[in-house]
Amino acid sequence: DWVEGDPYKLALFTSNGASFQKDVAVATDTPRPSARLFWVFAGMGVYVGILPVALGILWLPFLRRLSSVWTHFLMSLTLGLLVFLGVDALHEGFEIAGKLPSSFAGVGVVAIGFLLAFLGITAVDRATRGGVGREGVDPSLMLAYLVAFGIGVHNLGEGLAIGGAYAAGEIALGAMLLVGFTIHNTTEGLAIVAPLTKTKVRV
Repeated sequence: DWVEGDPYKLALFTSNGASFQKDVAVATDTPRPSARLFWVFAGMGVYVGILPVALGILWLPFLRRLSSVWTHFLMSLTLGLLVFLGVDALHEGFEIAGKLPSSFAGVGVVAIGFLLAFLGITAVDRATRGGVGREGVDPSLMLAYLVAFGIGVHNLGEGLAIGGAYAAGEIALGAMLLVGFTIHNTTEGLAIVAPLTKTKVRV
């Protein structure tokens, strides 16, 4: 039995004795799957992963008028954001994994996931670059597609992070991630169209 709106402290014990504790600041019903909930989260995905990237892509005519110095500056800013987020996410992953019981091998799971993601994107990059030498393939357009693919896989992780925050009841964290990823994803559109600034695109 529980009372709506009251705080609770929950403890869960597994069959091997491992314990997990969770503080519930405000008790409320977990949202049940419904068509409305589906469209709400689909709207969040469009708001975070599609609109900001599209806005960044629309900067292509502006980027073509910039000097190479300013283009390199914007790309360095984008790269800095991505490196910061990557290092921060890896640090958070290891920190959370370190709190798990040793039987779950959390640190190993994080390390394996990181290596698999890196090797998977590298394999796609190597396989795609093999087609650049064929006649009619624009290297700049191919690079733009590769960046778009990598960013797409990366944005899938962002969606999982937002959804995980809401699923865990961390509404404030989910809202912060929603706003933060939206701002960050605007620069991803710049990264996609950057290889096309000195060439005419033929699709």
